[in-house]
Amino acid sequence: MDEDVKNTTVLSQDNPLLQRAINQQSKDDTGELASKETREFLILIRGMVERAEISEGGVIKLGRYDLSSKATEIDLTPYGAADRGVSRHHAQIHMEGDNVYLTDTGSTNGTFLKGERLEPDTPTPLQKGNEILLGRLALQVVFR
Repeated sequence: MDEDVKNTTVLSQDNPLLQRAINQQSKDDTGELASKETREFLILIRGMVERAEISEGGVIKLGRYDLSSKATEIDLTPYGAADRGVSRHHAQIHMEGDNVYLTDTGSTNGTFLKGERLEPDTPTPLQKGNEILLGRLALQVVFR
């Protein structure tokens, strides 16, 4: 059997891993794919670490896993998210230029940054080391 065939994987267009890889690339002036500037995120949740990467215009979605929703990229279910009031599509982090923003996506129990409740659908600047509350689930974001 051909070696290339054995190592080939078919991914659905809705696959979050495929979407993340696509979001990290863009076309340059020649029409060739060129990789964008990316930042690595570490999200510290109840003593555990979740890693993610984001590029210009990319989005990291925070919430609970739901079979009908493939959009949530960081599943907070294992950290007791349901018991702590985290919505399925609670909040998102996105990058514009050198700035990183946190946005509450209309969650039921709110998103808090530095003790202040965020207005839904209003991007708020996020700084390295900020503590965030999604409902009653505390997490800390560190990025490079």
